[in-house]
Amino acid sequence: TKNQKTKFQMMTYKLLFDKLCAGKQNLNQIFAHLNVDTNKKFSTYLQKEIDEQGLQSLDCIAKFLECIFKLFSLIPKSSETLQIEYRHQQDSSEIGKIDFEFEKKWIQNNIEWVIQLWNRERRSVGVKDEESWKCNYCSFRMKCSW
Repeated sequence: TKNQKTKFQMMTYKLLFDKLCAGKQNLNQIFAHLNVDTNKKFSTYLQKEIDEQGLQSLDCIAKFLECIFKLFSLIPKSSETLQIEYRHQQDSSEIGKIDFEFEKKWIQNNIEWVIQLWNRERRSVGVKDEESWKCNYCSFRMKCSW
């Protein structure tokens, strides 16, 4: 359901946010995979913008992230209760709210299930019969065996 997808998204954000605040997020693997030199100096234009903010000591991604992670470490752990809030697109009036509890085991299992697909360790799963209308909008519908 739509709420399940939104809950998945919010729980994933919470998991990442809490890891950042706890200092447990290691970006070195990502930078190595992308071949990013975190000690390379910023461009003259970007450095000028940074200097104008009084942050002259931040001259590369590594120093910038060190500063950011120190700031994140000051933030307390987020609440275990999350909330989905629906608002009207035209006037932002509240349509409704749904409160739910963070389920660490549930989100970890679901993230692992998605990663298995990305790593081609499992096959994709077709939609339920009552949701087959979604196939009309899928860019893989011509190749799909479902």
